[in-house]
Amino acid sequence: MLTNRVIHNVSNHILNNCLPSGFGVMVFSTKKRFIAGVTCPKCSQMDKLVAYTEDGVNFRECVSCGFRDELRLSSAPKEVQTRVNVSREEVARQTMPVRILDPKG
Repeated sequence: MLTNRVIHNVSNHILNNCLPSGFGVMVFSTKKRFIAGVTCPKCSQMDKLVAYTEDGVNFRECVSCGFRDELRLSSAPKEVQTRVNVSREEVARQTMPVRILDPKG
């Protein structure tokens, strides 16, 4: 029977060594790196957040006000719907005919 520790070690090995980069799990470097174009949720200053990993946990931190929280990223971002990636059936389903009223009637 597998223990939780064995399962944990195997899953960490798979995440760290077997999956290709960008497989839906985002891991930051232990070195703090600035995140361009992001505003701090606390002080609203732009370009003041750094992202880093500490003991396998992702964090973001504001160098201006000291705000810090854990990032819980577990899946790849969803693709934004555009006219290119929406099916014609979906567009047809959302399209409604326009009724023009006769101003004389």
